[in-house]
Amino acid sequence: MIGSTADIRERKTVEKAVIHAKERLEKANQAKLELISRMSHELRTPLNGILGFAQLLEMDDSLNSQQQEFVQAILNGARHLLNLVNEMLDIARIETGEIQLTYDVIKLDSVIDESVKLIQPLADKRNIKIVNQAQLDEYYVYTDPTRFRQILLNLLDNAVKYNRDNGTVMITGRSEGGNICIHIKDSGVGIPKNEHEKIFEPFYRIKGTEVDGTGMGLALVKQLIQFMGGTIGVESELGAGSDFWFSLPAIKGDYSGGMNLYQKRLLQMGEKKILYIENSEANLKLMEKILEPFPNFSLISANCGKDGLKMAFRERFDLILVDIHLRDISGYKVLESLQKDGRTKQIPVIVFSADIASLEMEMLKISKKGLKEYMAKPLEVGLFFRKLEQIFTQNKNKEN
Repeated sequence: MIGSTADIRERKTVEKAVIHAKERLEKANQAKLELISRMSHELRTPLNGILGFAQLLEMDDSLNSQQQEFVQAILNGARHLLNLVNEMLDIARIETGEIQLTYDVIKLDSVIDESVKLIQPLADKRNIKIVNQAQLDEYYVYTDPTRFRQILLNLLDNAVKYNRDNGTVMITGRSEGGNICIHIKDSGVGIPKNEHEKIFEPFYRIKGTEVDGTGMGLALVKQLIQFMGGTIGVESELGAGSDFWFSLPAIKGDYSGGMNLYQKRLLQMGEKKILYIENSEANLKLMEKILEPFPNFSLISANCGKDGLKMAFRERFDLILVDIHLRDISGYKVLESLQKDGRTKQIPVIVFSADIASLEMEMLKISKKGLKEYMAKPLEVGLFFRKLEQIFTQNKNKEN
């Protein structure tokens, strides 16, 4: 008993220490954000004057070549400083959770094409060829359009700046485990393996290069992608170029916003309450966007299996959506618990998984206890609407 009491006391002491450490970190991040915000304000005021007058001098035809060169140096230095301040402020906002993202459905091919056009003039100066082989016309991502373009432009800009003259930049994309993975590969000098992680740190510059930059770009890109629920990485060798890649949750199919037959029918289904058990914040926001055209659907979310089960047992739902890969318990255990309980046994369920082969095998076992629908990721929106229409129609017929 003494030992147990001591263990409990020690655990509480550790928990308090963790809480205090977290509070100190939050205060430190907040203080850093406030400092950078004040610094940003103080720097922007003189920078506004410097950039404004320098641009007026740039347009002055009476300046000789040397004077024009000096003006360009002033402009480049001021713009460099402004970019540095902006990127530092963005990173600080992400770390404190105060950055605001405006989510929307993005057609990947369109955004990639737009980004390439913006970078092309920089590539043309050194005869660098940008080849877009992504072919992602049937895929969409649900994220912040402005920040997504910022990520693409930053990576493309680096692929050009750190490339060799007459080199190439190759853009490819593919579906991987419910996500879209975009690769931006250059034919530059490459990065030593011991620097692969360091290049994502603020102010770190690749050794042996003289390329202009703030040293903040990749750090900001990594923070943004992680904030959006994605991942980023790099594969590179000295002399063999670099391949930067990032992935984000995706949806597949036509999402042009047109109202198809299934959507019209869903609007006539009456009030429906749907529970979505999913631990990915990005996927939760994606489902909210997909069901946004249906004011008759009420979507409730749970970010772990245990919380989802509590909600399912406590409230009455017309449909439950479950992701197989949850952070606390397996999605299969959630299904079994729903099937065993009389309160939830008759509620239809759709299961989502990126590993569709394994899912099909498991669903054969589970279906013996009660038929369940399952769908692969990336989610095909049109098929999802058809499944919803089918499920709600069947339930309506049963009630009648």
